[in-house]
Amino acid sequence: MEGVTLEYDLLVTIPPHSGMDVVDDSKLGKGGWATTDPATLQHTEHSDIFVIGDTTNIPISKAGSTAHFESEAVIANITSLIKEGCWSRYYDGKVFCFVETGMDSGAYVWFNYTTPPNPGPPSQMIHRLKLAYNCLYWLSAKGLL
Repeated sequence: MEGVTLEYDLLVTIPPHSGMDVVDDSKLGKGGWATTDPATLQHTEHSDIFVIGDTTNIPISKAGSTAHFESEAVIANITSLIKEGCWSRYYDGKVFCFVETGMDSGAYVWFNYTTPPNPGPPSQMIHRLKLAYNCLYWLSAKGLL
């Protein structure tokens, strides 16, 4: 899709999927995707609705890290709009994902609206960083860190 060719022994792909019927039923979008401004994450027809995660129609990854980075922009802007009446930042499409490449090997990919994905070389260290990140993330979500 980005014009990069990679050699592989096993290709695992994700088929096209659709959003939720509730989005169509509430007339907030088409095909289950809420129409979303990619920079502000506001619904394109309702300025009091912000959309993040799997429900957006913006053409980027629907990974958990995407919702995480989207939420940072939305929280900053809602706070700024309430306190100061203006935007404080725009979402740049930032996504970061670890990629498992073998039993003891991993890589990561970072990209945004202007920088296409370009995974680095796999390594055991990155695999271990992913395992540590997974533990730290859930400890922080539970309030233990």
